[in-house]
Amino acid sequence: MAINLDNDAINAPTFYISPAGDAKFKGDIDIAGDAKIGGVLASGFFQTKVVDGVSKLALYEDVIIGEETFSKYKEDARTDSELSEETDEGRGGQLATLSHAYVKRNDVSIESGDLVKLDNNNELVKADSAKDTGIVGILWLEVDYSLKPSPLDKHFSEPRVYVEKDHHYRDSFGVKLAEADRDTKTIWRVASLGDSIEGSLLGMKVCNQNGEVAIGDLLCSSDTPGYLMKQPVEYAVVNIEDGTPQYEERQVINSFTVGKCMSSVNFDGNGKAEGVYGYLYCG
Repeated sequence: MAINLDNDAINAPTFYISPAGDAKFKGDIDIAGDAKIGGVLASGFFQTKVVDGVSKLALYEDVIIGEETFSKYKEDARTDSELSEETDEGRGGQLATLSHAYVKRNDVSIESGDLVKLDNNNELVKADSAKDTGIVGILWLEVDYSLKPSPLDKHFSEPRVYVEKDHHYRDSFGVKLAEADRDTKTIWRVASLGDSIEGSLLGMKVCNQNGEVAIGDLLCSSDTPGYLMKQPVEYAVVNIEDGTPQYEERQVINSFTVGKCMSSVNFDGNGKAEGVYGYLYCG
């Protein structure tokens, strides 16, 4: 054993303390001997398991960590992981529907499910004109940056503290919402690619401005604020017979296409329908 006064370090054959105070162990801990952890024999904490011919150290399921057994801790960790996946994409859950993040003024009247676009300040407003090429998708939900409760909280001796990260409060343009503006503006997720129904996303709003909507019809924005409609058909020349062009009526994906209807649509007395399932293409 040696004390290195020049570097403020302590060296031993199986133990080392760096000048920064980091302690490292080398070699084996004899769990079958009298090594103790917190006054309890290590042999009461650890067991040796052979995995693919290699001996590995593992905790016993009934070992107590704090006031809970290790098996309960693992159960809580698994639950927390599942909650992280189910909770909104603001926490990084794996979802089939892709979204973008944009700023929304709190005094702007838009609700989840509305078709939206960006104004001149790159802030969300309700879409209100037919065949708009600037549609960004369907308003989904506000991104919640607060610290979420976790089943693991009880295993910590001190309460967790929310720490803002650099990526928090940034929109899809990479612009960070100033702290002074957070009382009047928020960051929202806008569904733009994939299924129109997933989690709290409840589908598309469709109106009959351009007639009935059938499964397979392409959809675009309408003059009804927040609603889509059947995309107008186009006539394409498919052949020429005896000098006469032969036309075919079809829908073509273009710059104002928002999505595709994939469910039956039943309009109400006002020619509107909500919760329509389909695919989003505007991402």
